[in-house]
Amino acid sequence: MIAFAADEGIYRVRPPFGDPERLSGDEGAEQLAWSPDGTKIAFDHSEEASPQMEIVLLDVVTRKQIGPTRRAQSGFAATWSPDGQQLAFLHGAGELWTMNADGKYPRRLAKNDFASLSWGATFRAGRARW
Repeated sequence: MIAFAADEGIYRVRPPFGDPERLSGDEGAEQLAWSPDGTKIAFDHSEEASPQMEIVLLDVVTRKQIGPTRRAQSGFAATWSPDGQQLAFLHGAGELWTMNADGKYPRRLAKNDFASLSWGATFRAGRARW
């Protein structure tokens, strides 16, 4: 399944054939990231009235949305932990933060000017850890 953002919202399509299905009408959605279990899409969103980016989660089954980041804790470029329980994201001038997938317990991990991130599993003695 492929998700993509267009001027009229967020869509998904099943390759190699299929018609795009509209999931939401969010204009200006960017940086889409599927959850590991394929049930949610995290994306960046901003409103014209505010220059801050907010991370929004879209449930692809119910089409409901929640905003785990709030204006006081803005964020962008979210990536999921391998178990789907947390999100890593950039904040402010590119600081690296994490939070639970429900938006609780945000914490700064590093202060610098980061531009991109990816969260992967660390394998030791045949077991994945993150």
